[in-house]
Amino acid sequence: MNANPFNTSRVVFRTIGKCIYCQSSDVPLKEEHIIPYGLNGNFIVQDASCAKCEAITSAFERDILRNTFMLPRKALNLRSRRKKKRKDGVAATLKANDSLFSIQIPPDECPVLFVLPEFLPPAILDNRNYEYGIQGTGLYQISFSDIDKEKTKSKYGSGSISFKVNYQPVNFAKMLAKIAYSLSVAVFGLENIEDIGILSSIKGETDDIGKWVGTAPDKLFQPNMDLHNLKLDLNWSLDMNSNELQADKLICRVGLFSYFNIPEYVVVVGNINKELVRQMLPFGNEK
Repeated sequence: MNANPFNTSRVVFRTIGKCIYCQSSDVPLKEEHIIPYGLNGNFIVQDASCAKCEAITSAFERDILRNTFMLPRKALNLRSRRKKKRKDGVAATLKANDSLFSIQIPPDECPVLFVLPEFLPPAILDNRNYEYGIQGTGLYQISFSDIDKEKTKSKYGSGSISFKVNYQPVNFAKMLAKIAYSLSVAVFGLENIEDIGILSSIKGETDDIGKWVGTAPDKLFQPNMDLHNLKLDLNWSLDMNSNELQADKLICRVGLFSYFNIPEYVVVVGNINKELVRQMLPFGNEK
């Protein structure tokens, strides 16, 4: 599944009729963007989030959009609900003659700078000793465009310019989990997804996001003209007692900004309805 940066036409997958996070159906429900609106996400599930759960998911998404992805959003002119702020520059620090100065870099002069966390694999997949939170292994840092040095020098004088990029690893992982879970619901239907713990982590009721989310060991998505890429997979296993092929876990590969060949992430969403799995098998599930 792809999300073209130049195509923001709404694509509605299905109407749910209850909150996909808490199952409430007797409250007003809003649409849910699978990939955040602020990342040019255009895949929608209708009537899928209550106000309480929307406040939770919006909080961690807002943190990532305004901090972790601030520079690429400005540089690529991605969508914003705060249209009046779209023309604002990005705060930067100029160091010149051993002095520091606060400056504003116009959006069209911003570098496409990524500073992303790299995690261990989801703990549920490698059976390691796991207690809580999410464990990082490092930071991925890369810039895909430079500031026009001559233009900047003529405006600000000689020196070096630095940007401050903040990120909260847990919030970033929660956003990945929310993307993967809402995509799974959109494709298979809420009734066919068996939650095994990711929902309480998304909602902040448990501190175990590292059990479900981690960095992929390889790269599945080749750089192309799509801004983001998502893919759902089923882990298949053979039950030696019944000789039946079964779907073990539903897994989502998330490639945000995969256009730039940056790290991809793996999310273990949960289990899928066994009857639906039988229907998906090419020749049924006969012994």
